[in-house]
Amino acid sequence: GCPWRTQLCLNTSLFLCDEHLVISNTSLRAKLADVPGAAMMNELVLRQSLHVVKGGPWNTALNTDLFIAVWNEIFSRRLHLRQEWTIKLDADTVFIPERMPVLLHKTVQASSPEVFTDFYVNSCPWCIIKLIGPIEVFPRAAMQHLFEGFEQCRKGVEYGDVSEDVFLERCFALLKVPAVNPNAKLLLPAWKVQNAELKHCKEKWAAVHPFKEAAALQRCYEMSYGVG
Repeated sequence: GCPWRTQLCLNTSLFLCDEHLVISNTSLRAKLADVPGAAMMNELVLRQSLHVVKGGPWNTALNTDLFIAVWNEIFSRRLHLRQEWTIKLDADTVFIPERMPVLLHKTVQASSPEVFTDFYVNSCPWCIIKLIGPIEVFPRAAMQHLFEGFEQCRKGVEYGDVSEDVFLERCFALLKVPAVNPNAKLLLPAWKVQNAELKHCKEKWAAVHPFKEAAALQRCYEMSYGVG
């Protein structure tokens, strides 16, 4: 089933943020018309296929060209400047937005004075690639740097055999935008599984990934919120 159906029904994930945008190549608002709140869903319908091939050193989705198109759509609408923070989510990420304000405050407070908000947040500090796609967190200043340097990155970053998160990590390095580690539990990722272990949903992470089955996705939200 559609992950956004579960999250919309529960009124959580990106739907609890100050502003949200669901991006697909078909109207999910129309598909979810029977769900309360669907009419209020903000969406961007891309006029291109979402199909990408897998490959590269991690046999991952080679989706950078697709996401370059997505970011350009966001930039053209000036959406990158509308909020203090921009968070990109995968659809199969369990995301508890109520945990972000304290996490971001602690992260900013712990960062060096010279970077302050001119940084991006490592999704997974202990991973080989530290900015990973299930959740990506950028303050407005980083979004502005990305916008101003995007064409430079598109031409100067090697990305033919990597996914969009690696492209962004290399892009920010090229633009000399530093990364900081989250000073709290931001993301717990798992690999090569359909669903992460449900026990982690009780551990107060802001995001746990992946949950590709609707029942497991819903159960993780229930456990995260301490219901059911």
